[in-house]
Amino acid sequence: MSKYNIIYILLGKQKEEEVVLGFIQYEKNKFIDMSDTVKTILDSKDVVFWKECDYFNKLGNFASLMYTTVTRKANLIYEQRVQPQLVHPIVILTNAYKMQYYDIDGIFDIASSNTTMVLVIEERLKELSKEFLAACRVRQNKAILSLLTRKQLKMVHIVHPATIQCYHSFDFHHNPHYGIRKTLLPYFKWILLMNDVSYLEYGDCEQYHTNKQITIYNNPVEYKFPFEEIYNTLRTHKLKSRKISNQYISYGYSSEYRSITGEPMLTTGIAHIKNIKKILGDTLPTLSALSKNLLKNYPDMSPCTNRRNKYSQRMGSNFNYHLNDVNIYEGLDISIVYSKYGLDPHCDVMNDWRDGYNFITVLKSTFHDDEVDDLVTISLICYTRKAIGDRLNAKSQINYNKY
Repeated sequence: MSKYNIIYILLGKQKEEEVVLGFIQYEKNKFIDMSDTVKTILDSKDVVFWKECDYFNKLGNFASLMYTTVTRKANLIYEQRVQPQLVHPIVILTNAYKMQYYDIDGIFDIASSNTTMVLVIEERLKELSKEFLAACRVRQNKAILSLLTRKQLKMVHIVHPATIQCYHSFDFHHNPHYGIRKTLLPYFKWILLMNDVSYLEYGDCEQYHTNKQITIYNNPVEYKFPFEEIYNTLRTHKLKSRKISNQYISYGYSSEYRSITGEPMLTTGIAHIKNIKKILGDTLPTLSALSKNLLKNYPDMSPCTNRRNKYSQRMGSNFNYHLNDVNIYEGLDISIVYSKYGLDPHCDVMNDWRDGYNFITVLKSTFHDDEVDDLVTISLICYTRKAIGDRLNAKSQINYNKY
């Protein structure tokens, strides 16, 4: 097996299931397709892979978690250390009995192609120094519980989706967030338990949740945002794509779009979108309604009137739109995510981190698209911009140095 770059192999025949669970560690090689290799080794084509497995492999006790999962209910175990010097230490978890019964179909996503996703937010410990590069690497590494590996995790927030949902939260510039299949949630909670991580869970049946970190409204009636109409318009365009959303449009102030003096300017990249004025006509008043709601729950946000008047209140002005009401957001995305692709771990590193401006608001709707046979979530994501905070800080320092 060493010729396939395999380091370690563990198999466990489950007592109560007609299945064999396996855990294989290997060195990546672009010339070897490990899924085909495993099928060859096991002499079986009926092999299903846990697609999120690599997301957890940065955890210090990852190998122990996998060992416990494979062997816990096994009456026949096969273990081989093919390259012993490279095998990660495996410590038998003494409290493995705390593992709830897990559904094999749930872990391997066999049962359904239309999978409900829950939002997970990792809350970072307060009073720590800013770590911009570490936040950027969350997306690069696709690492779940990355704050735990850095010993910076305070707790985890688990948000169940509603048909329509609005939430306000904070510090997404360094709080990793991602989607997890609802069917995987019991197993994920066991991993949290094995790592002594506390969590809060927000159900979709209660209309309202609030604390210092997040406020959630399930199925609010006050927002008349035409989700499906905008979705049907946007899906006719070839839009930008990225790992954290399948398609999106973005508008607002940007660090990459500045005047000759370095002043952040409103972007114009959405001008080619069909009915963009109608979309802005629906979106910008919604920003005002969301602003009022955020300020009702967190009145200390957006404290600088000059910053608000110079930037937030001018949203839409380069498309001849005038905001008639308060707005505290400096940028927005309209994002489309299909459940079969999920939401990868990431931090919103371009959001402002400064006190009073470290907020984000998301208004989203989830529905089934019969044409693609998948659940689709379309989100209006509203945020502040680090580029504006940096610019105001720089100008303040320049003015200070004059005296």
